[in-house]
Amino acid sequence: MSSTEWGDSMSLFPDFPIVGVADESQLPSKTYRLDMDSGRIVGTVDGVDAVQQATRKALYTPRMKCLAYDDQYGNELQGLMYMKDITREYIESELPVLLKDALLCDSRIKSVEDVQCSFDGDHMYASMTVRTTFGDTSVEEVI
Repeated sequence: MSSTEWGDSMSLFPDFPIVGVADESQLPSKTYRLDMDSGRIVGTVDGVDAVQQATRKALYTPRMKCLAYDDQYGNELQGLMYMKDITREYIESELPVLLKDALLCDSRIKSVEDVQCSFDGDHMYASMTVRTTFGDTSVEEVI
């Protein structure tokens, strides 16, 4: 096969269209459904449910601590929580930035909005609206 049949460049990964897929937003996001309480795989999940699961997983994973992921995956919330002499006001001001930074690296997530946090003893609760290519979802997590 000559190089002209694959285009002008001799790329290792030639650029050719995938039949039936018009753009990236149509790519499937089907993945395994994780039961986070039992630590087991229980079927599959797709669409907005898959993005919601990925959101929860990114919020549970500390950035640059798990060798299975690159340095863009996960969050830096634990560093914030363990800062000496940190105030709740500072956490409330930094939380939206850190959550957006953790989630917007997923190409299926368009925006993270309406970030709210509340405290109950040593626990912090965060809620937000995540706008995805599949639709909007509400996320509420203990951080």
